[in-house]
Amino acid sequence: MRSIVETDRLAEQLGAALCDLVEASGHQHVAEQVRDMVLPFDAGGALDIAANDIDIYDIDPTPVMQLARIYDEALGYDHTILEILERVQARHHPNGDADQTA
Repeated sequence: MRSIVETDRLAEQLGAALCDLVEASGHQHVAEQVRDMVLPFDAGGALDIAANDIDIYDIDPTPVMQLARIYDEALGYDHTILEILERVQARHHPNGDADQTA
């Protein structure tokens, strides 16, 4: 089990990585708002917003799934973020052809 500080650091890293994906998809203003409003002060809030934006804008989260799984494992409960990202990933890779370690 990881410490709260380590888990918070992972949450911040994952939130930033999700913001990068949102920004790369052409929604720079959304990513900037998440960064300005909640990162790094509320990494959990940033994750919620960024994961939901990934879902809303239907952005393939495959590049950050390994980090998402590490964060989920470190957290040990409330798998909401990972479930959202896995659902979006499944839409992009319906035959399971996504690199699960990416």
